[in-house]
Amino acid sequence: MKKSRSGKMAENAEEKKSHYLNVVLRDLGAKLSKRDYDSWCKELTIECSTENDLCGVTLIFLEKAQAQYFEEQFGEIVRKALPSEDVHHIKYELTKQPVQLFLPNYGESYRHVPNEFTRSALFAVGAKKIPRRLFKNEVIPVIGDNVSITYTGEELRQDDEDVWLQLIFLCILSDKAIDDSPTIEFTPRYFCKIVGWPVSGYYYTKLEKVIERLKVTGLKVSARNGGDKVSNLSLIRKYYIRKGAEEDSVRLKTWQVWLEPEIVRLFARNSYTTLEWDMRMSFKSALSKWLHGYYKSHQKPFPVKIETLMKGCGSKMTCIRNFKKELLKSLEELKKAGFLAKWEVNPKTDIVTVTRT
Repeated sequence: MKKSRSGKMAENAEEKKSHYLNVVLRDLGAKLSKRDYDSWCKELTIECSTENDLCGVTLIFLEKAQAQYFEEQFGEIVRKALPSEDVHHIKYELTKQPVQLFLPNYGESYRHVPNEFTRSALFAVGAKKIPRRLFKNEVIPVIGDNVSITYTGEELRQDDEDVWLQLIFLCILSDKAIDDSPTIEFTPRYFCKIVGWPVSGYYYTKLEKVIERLKVTGLKVSARNGGDKVSNLSLIRKYYIRKGAEEDSVRLKTWQVWLEPEIVRLFARNSYTTLEWDMRMSFKSALSKWLHGYYKSHQKPFPVKIETLMKGCGSKMTCIRNFKKELLKSLEELKKAGFLAKWEVNPKTDIVTVTRT
């Protein structure tokens, strides 16, 4: 049975779409660094349309800033890769379909965290005796030049991150997309046990304060290309813990929390790290937890100065010598836990080099 003309055209368009995608990816792979290629091209979407035997090519992006940056930086590579005699136009457009993100559920032993959080002082290393400071639209230290983070709210620390990671995990268990903002339900008893806290009224109050602190936040994460991944984002959208608005009102047996749908942007394009939860919970110091996240976000961690780590983790120490003592203890703790195969600190340059297992 002969195919209709429209059927042949559709088949031809699909063949050209596949061909042009392969050609574009090939040329981009030859010209871009591995980091840029992994960031931009692994999830690149190309659509083709045909008109009078000529083909139109459209590259699809999630956000306007991404499309603009890609066209400015890599548009010439794409143009040269596509034959001008066959392609009558090249467009850069935004997806018309709502993007939903279902993070993989690897079970109780794993938690997902955005790379920006593991490589910055957003969830800082702070001593319990030192009061938390308030930030007002301030730039947070970040290791690397890929992103910048601006934060408003009370200082966040590693115990706050434990709670937020567990909320993300419970969101995953709901089997709904993060940007659907599903209702996250739990009992404070269950939650305290999961994050390694004693089950008592004191820690129920601590958990409530952490949730309140995560709610009253304003976060802006800007990508290296100048586009904002998130802007004015609260790490928690809302919560329902007490029957009334008064502080002395009765707590509910089951608490409810909702996340902001925009949080999905922090996890888009696989820009997140998966942490071994039991290992994180086993670390005694906040610095060990931070280092675990930082080094886990790099497949092959690059050498870095002690001073860079001190600033990047948000340590309140001002003396590098004192911080170095704590750093060496934490590096050894990571090695004993089986996360690091080896580590060393150059005594002349203070450069830290580690090898993951």
